Amino acid sequence: MSSRWGRVRAGATALTVVLSIAVVVFLVIAAIALTVGFVWGAVFGGGGTPVGEPPDAAFEVEDANGAVTITHAGGDAIDATDVVIEVDEVSHGQWADHGGDEIDDGDSITIDDIEAGSDVRLQWVSEDGASVLHEEAV
Repeated sequence: MSSRWGRVRAGATALTVVLSIAVVVFLVIAAIALTVGFVWGAVFGGGGTPVGEPPDAAFEVEDANGAVTITHAGGDAIDATDVVIEVDEVSHGQWADHGGDEIDDGDSITIDDIEAGSDVRLQWVSEDGASVLHEEAV
């Protein structure tokens, strides 16, 4: 009977050793994968501009007889669906609603029926939130 328990104990010990080795190998592989991922992102920049970083662009706002013309005055090109126009905190839609798919230097849109003294705000909207690109009273 003791030899039977001896074989069971030896089998349990072998199983414990095999499982311990498997856990250690898994942890080593996970640590290597995390390290490679971190280094890859640091060296290659993660594939471009971070999602939450707003573009660097300048805008000019001109008021003419109750209409406001907004012009991209330089800087980064921007996807027109990412820019929302607000006048006195009321949305006037995306830049794309007023024309164009991309906003480049010199592109402009006009919004009608704007009262003098109104606050015009351009917001860049991303998955991480919104950032004000330009704000000006006209």
